[in-house]
Amino acid sequence: MLRGHNALLLVGSHDHAIDAKQRLAIPSKFRGELNAAGAEELYAVVREGVLCLYTREGYERLATAIEQAPRSADEVLPYQDLFYADTEKLAFDKQGRVRIPESMLQSAGLGKDVTVMGARDHLQIRDRQQWAEHRQQMRANRPDLNTDPRRIGWHRPDNS
Repeated sequence: MLRGHNALLLVGSHDHAIDAKQRLAIPSKFRGELNAAGAEELYAVVREGVLCLYTREGYERLATAIEQAPRSADEVLPYQDLFYADTEKLAFDKQGRVRIPESMLQSAGLGKDVTVMGARDHLQIRDRQQWAEHRQQMRANRPDLNTDPRRIGWHRPDNS
């Protein structure tokens, strides 16, 4: 059984829509994983133009990594100020939806049609058309991304 840091393994992608009340239904596959991990709410933050949804545990890990960054206080403190101020805690409704604040939708460039994708320990919400174009571009420009990572040295050798 997976525990702690490795408890979530969110994979796959699903096309969904954000309704007129700014609600996003979390796909049932992901809801099941989140429920199993005990997620009662999600922490939303826009990183590099992507809306990211974390469990409390995942958000705390991210916050700890920021606090322990090997940077000076002059570099870290302003980032922390924005990071915490721009984070929103999202509650699930009875239908498994979360309401996304308008400011986050704008920051992430999200309209009605989105793709909800697993990103190991969190969910990413991206504009559906932009993601499709970006995905196609990555595959065309980086054929190595379609290669088994063991063949191109992306793994750690087994020292056992």
